Amino acid sequence: MPDVIHKYPLAIDGHAGVPMPRRRRILCVQVQAGVPCVWAVVDPDSPMVPVAFAVVGTGHAVPEDAGPYLGTVHLYGGSLVLHVFGGE
Repeated sequence: MPDVIHKYPLAIDGHAGVPMPRRRRILCVQVQAGVPCVWAVVDPDSPMVPVAFAVVGTGHAVPEDAGPYLGTVHLYGGSLVLHVFGGE
């Protein structure tokens, strides 16, 4: 089956474990309907694995194991700014 683009909602409470196919390529992080989401190109036939994301508010410490920076999202009219790391 060809690769497809899937969306994965993220929790906003720090670390988020998200089941995703092992073979994936993260495209972006954005907000949809008030929920931060990761979009990725995935192989839907690839086995699912837990993927760690760190969601860090401005002014908060970034965990040492946060992974690569993926993007910044603005919630509640910009009063909450979160920075997303991980996806490896």
